[in-house]
Amino acid sequence: GGSIGYKFNPRAYVIGAARYDHDDFAPNRWQQVASIGFGYILLKDARQELSFEAGPGYKRYQPQTYFEVDTSVTPAVTTMVKPPVQDEVIGRGLINYKLALTDSTSLQETFLAEVGGENKYYQNDIGLAVAMTKTLALKIAYENRYNSNIVPGTKHLDSLFTTNLVYSFGGAK
Repeated sequence: GGSIGYKFNPRAYVIGAARYDHDDFAPNRWQQVASIGFGYILLKDARQELSFEAGPGYKRYQPQTYFEVDTSVTPAVTTMVKPPVQDEVIGRGLINYKLALTDSTSLQETFLAEVGGENKYYQNDIGLAVAMTKTLALKIAYENRYNSNIVPGTKHLDSLFTTNLVYSFGGAK
């Protein structure tokens, strides 16, 4: 995923965002989202930053293939079902909070909501990064993803724990 924005002033901006995710173990095999919106930095000082984004978007996704068993006949018949690709207009919202715990350690919390008439997708990420140099950091993160509309045999909630090596271009913090 990625985003691009234009700042009107130090706090307000417009943003265009796109996201693609492919996961064989989630309720949807793949998802792609494009959105536009308005963002605002509510709080920003030397230690912390809190920002919000909201706007309309468009989402396409492929629900996972599943097996259906018909027990009304003998022997039972198993059929593979591949649901059609879904698409819908959504509302997208994002809340991002960053906190510098020390000069080299930071905490980041991001909550994403993509809400449509057919599916509601929520993603929450929390991570702790420790800078080793101006451009290199170690990060551990925990992510939860929730889909309201799922196929039989899958769960609404998908969790992921990661460890990462992060490289920042240009020495940005």
